[in-house]
Amino acid sequence: RAVEQYQHTVFDDSDFQTEKLLYLLNHTPVPTKFDSHLLAETMKKVVVAKEGYLEFHFKNGYQRKIWLKEE
Repeated sequence: RAVEQYQHTVFDDSDFQTEKLLYLLNHTPVPTKFDSHLLAETMKKVVVAKEGYLEFHFKNGYQRKIWLKEE
């Protein structure tokens, strides 16, 4: 019974993930070029939408949509 309950339990670790992200960002120098390690440590996924925006999904559950501007 305990195994079944554990398998169906939803864990909300957003506070823990936020603390990890804040620590990482506060202890990492501002990058001057693309940093794949920083991306892997902070992002769950990045969506490139055909409608013209990027959607960033952070590991702490936060999401941010950025619209691309045509020049």
